[in-house]
Amino acid sequence: MPSSHRGGRITAAVALAAAVITLTPGPVAAEEYGQGHDIGIGGLVGEPMAFSMKWLIGGGHGLQAVFGFDVWYRDGFLTAVDWVWHPLIIVSQSKFDLSFHIGAGMFLGVWYNRYWDYGCRYDPAARRYYDCHDSDAGFGGHFPVGLDFLFQDVPIELSLEFAPGVWFYPYIGFSAFGGAHVRYFF
Repeated sequence: MPSSHRGGRITAAVALAAAVITLTPGPVAAEEYGQGHDIGIGGLVGEPMAFSMKWLIGGGHGLQAVFGFDVWYRDGFLTAVDWVWHPLIIVSQSKFDLSFHIGAGMFLGVWYNRYWDYGCRYDPAARRYYDCHDSDAGFGGHFPVGLDFLFQDVPIELSLEFAPGVWFYPYIGFSAFGGAHVRYFF
């Protein structure tokens, strides 16, 4: 590609980014996030598939909890409780607020492993796994980060979240949860 075309594209990209930044209202203090809407109830689609709640305490702080099923990796129940903080509102418009959150929390899981447990044995002649009845419980900690859209006309929050963490029991290992929350606020 000739360098003149590349330079023109870079200039156009920089001009577009400058226009978006200039025309977008600036960050707003996090204390205003969710003002007038304290409790949100809805669901989480992802890992886990769950019932989701959020309580906005004030000052940009909140507690969120999920109660659901870990359907992708293990057949089981998972619950998590997190403290979340909205440090700032990136965009505040009359129709919606766009914010991000960070936090810390704990999770607890109870599951029944099937054939993907390491203790299973495979019988090639029968083409099946056996001795795979491993039930267990575990807990750990994680650090959710996410992007939140809170609509003003209809108090609905859409939140995309990723929560990397660590299992502490029954083994020490990496965990990753996340998905899309949809909550209606009262």
